[in-house]
Amino acid sequence: SLVFLFSINYVATARDVRRDVSYFKTTEPSAATKRMLSKLQTPVKALLFYRRTDDVLGQLQPYFAALAKQNPKFSYEVLDSALVPDLARKHRVSGNGSVLLVQGQGDKQKAQSIRIGNG
Repeated sequence: SLVFLFSINYVATARDVRRDVSYFKTTEPSAATKRMLSKLQTPVKALLFYRRTDDVLGQLQPYFAALAKQNPKFSYEVLDSALVPDLARKHRVSGNGSVLLVQGQGDKQKAQSIRIGNG
């Protein structure tokens, strides 16, 4: 049984398999969020301001990937605020650790920043 346990552990590590088995399933959107997203009429883009190595990004990315699969009008992108200073300054994002929801283009663009984690 010990050899079996080590084999399973090796396969899971080699394939980088991740499953959310927690009670609240924080990496999955709720049914209410999915319903709200299905009613989306104008495109919305989520800009995740995190370093690629950030642990918080590892929790957020599956969530936003699931949302993007739900509706083609929703998309997301991972950015480092140090690499896009003009965009960060325009939307008043100070450093990494924020999610910026952007709707519309040009003068009619609306944006809402949400701070998640320490960044």
